[in-house]
Amino acid sequence: MTRRQFLHGVAAAGAATMLPARIFSLPAAPSMEIVRTATDRVELRLPSGQRRFRMVPVRYLLPNMITLLALCSGVTAIRFAFEGRYELAVASVMLAV
Repeated sequence: MTRRQFLHGVAAAGAATMLPARIFSLPAAPSMEIVRTATDRVELRLPSGQRRFRMVPVRYLLPNMITLLALCSGVTAIRFAFEGRYELAVASVMLAV
């Protein structure tokens, strides 16, 4: 049976048909279920009370945020240099460092 035949059979079977996770290559945990809705959409559902993503501590986010701000400051410095505003470009580079 091909994937197309399987999906066609699933669509014909009804709205509450359960689909295996391997067909759609979704990263599903054993407690998750994949459901085809009445509007022919496929949804990944979790048991009530569970989160899909875990919380990320601030100590992991802070270095990434500093790097992002430095990149933005560097790109702004390039823009200022193209406009001939060299004092602001130098200040933006100093801020990025």
